Amino acid sequence: LYVHSSNYCDFQLNEINANDNSSHALYFTSISYSDFDMSGLRCANNGSRGVLIDGSYNSADMRYSIMNDNQSTGFQFSCGTNSTEKDSLSISNSGFFRNSGYGVLTGCQAEFEHLTVLDNSSHGIYLEGGFYGMSQILSSSILWGNGASSSWDQLYITSNFVNIAHTN
Repeated sequence: LYVHSSNYCDFQLNEINANDNSSHALYFTSISYSDFDMSGLRCANNGSRGVLIDGSYNSADMRYSIMNDNQSTGFQFSCGTNSTEKDSLSISNSGFFRNSGYGVLTGCQAEFEHLTVLDNSSHGIYLEGGFYGMSQILSSSILWGNGASSSWDQLYITSNFVNIAHTN
């Protein structure tokens, strides 16, 4: 699925299997002022990312989903370039396994709860960004076996505050 240049939309993505594509499984680019409600996604064995959402002033809520064995990042939620934006991401009860990149990559406000992130070739969760007042929360999650070379490849944080609770 490829969606380009859509604004002020509500995307409902439920019980979708997007497997074995030559590129991204679900690709949303130049999307602004939109909401994503995702549940039961399964994105596996794709030639690039499992899910990519790129744009400004968006919110995404994903639960009960699995991204595995993709040839790039499992799930990427990118914010626009305006450093005062408050794009938001919430992921719960989901898994990111054996992707040839990051398990999850975002530079937005984010809350992660009950995730299992295993054996991705780069960092399990990569949190970038750092505008004033931004917070990212990781709780009750398992990050294990990510990264090719270092134990610190489970979670990577660049210049922002992360609240970590009950995470192995």
